[in-house]
Amino acid sequence: MYSKSISLALAFISCVLLYKHRIIGGFGSNSIYLMEGSEYLFPFFAVVLIWFGDVLGNYTGIPNSRIDNLSPGCLVKFFGWMFLIIPLIFFLFNK
Repeated sequence: MYSKSISLALAFISCVLLYKHRIIGGFGSNSIYLMEGSEYLFPFFAVVLIWFGDVLGNYTGIPNSRIDNLSPGCLVKFFGWMFLIIPLIFFLFNK
């Protein structure tokens, strides 16, 4: 119940940290941004995995595709949380 609001708040915080990190100087003075703004979508990809983990776990693709088994929804949600938390840990401890 609270996981949706917590994940959305963490995604917003990570977007703010990305923006702050980008304005201050990035990953060094010679940093090259290959994505130029699309990195702000990454936290919301994690939110989609958290919010719709059960639905995405039930997806088996089109007939005769490589995805032929169901994935546990809790596993999809777990990876969503990892995609959301690991970059936050990186930004908080990379000073």
